[in-house]
Amino acid sequence: MRTRTLQEPLTDQVFLVLHDTFTGRPSVGPVALRCGVVGALLADLVLAGRLRVTDGRLGLAHARREEPDPDADYVLAAVAAQPREHTVAAWVGALADHFLDTVSSRLVAAGIVARGGRGLLGRGTPRFPAVDLLASARPRVHLEHKLRRPGDLDDGAAVCAAVLVAVGAERSLDVDGDRAAVRAGIAAAHDRLPPDVHRLLTGLEVATAAHSLPPSLRLRPSDA
Repeated sequence: MRTRTLQEPLTDQVFLVLHDTFTGRPSVGPVALRCGVVGALLADLVLAGRLRVTDGRLGLAHARREEPDPDADYVLAAVAAQPREHTVAAWVGALADHFLDTVSSRLVAAGIVARGGRGLLGRGTPRFPAVDLLASARPRVHLEHKLRRPGDLDDGAAVCAAVLVAVGAERSLDVDGDRAAVRAGIAAAHDRLPPDVHRLLTGLEVATAAHSLPPSLRLRPSDA
């Protein structure tokens, strides 16, 4: 079982990286934002050995963590309750809205961000400008520091970077404005991750692409 090193949940890190610290605007569309947040949680559970991915389907693994974790417990209970295993894409679609609300509410309650408006005429995605600038910016600063020095990558930073790439948010990262450095860091992150996480990320890419299509063209997993 592999573990990450940062204390903040990966869901919170991805959420903060995907929002501008000052304006609170997300740097990606609503589909990529929802998929990125829940994808971070699923990838974290796979990395920790609590979930596995076999033939594109998510199932329970044997490793257990003793300390309570409401987000993890919610997912594990949901997976355990199913009579058969479902695809990663199906689980991303089923869980995305719930965990986006959970994470945003947790960060607001912690005083890290504030819940802002939705833009002109109340339309669009809600904004979450920083209240605590240091706490809000920390995940991005940490991740970009690690990508700048791939030899210093830890599991948490590697998963965070890989999830951002899977949902099409690579351009949210800016390592001194050097795209080559970003690409090198991302390549190192992918090389660090175990096969089950790679399989999870493939399912996350499928889910993001499918839910980005208009409803009339949307791909539907056969077991959704």
